[in-house]
Amino acid sequence: FEMEYGVGERDESSSEGSESRNKNRMSEDEIALFEMEYGVEYDPYYDDPYTEDELPDDVPFNVDRRYGDRIYENGEIFYKDK
Repeated sequence: FEMEYGVGERDESSSEGSESRNKNRMSEDEIALFEMEYGVEYDPYYDDPYTEDELPDDVPFNVDRRYGDRIYENGEIFYKDK
């Protein structure tokens, strides 16, 4: 099992693979509606967290000792899913 990093709660059954994760993604129309309704830009990161291999490796970071989150010097924070 490869560790994933994301934001917010994640369904434990989501480790089934990319095919099952893709069916839960928003369509382009749903994204446009979401952005218009909530006034924020859609970020697919919330729906499909990064694996550890996909995280930036060109920016220095610290790892939170308690939660394992990665806190990058450029201000980005990648929260480690449980």
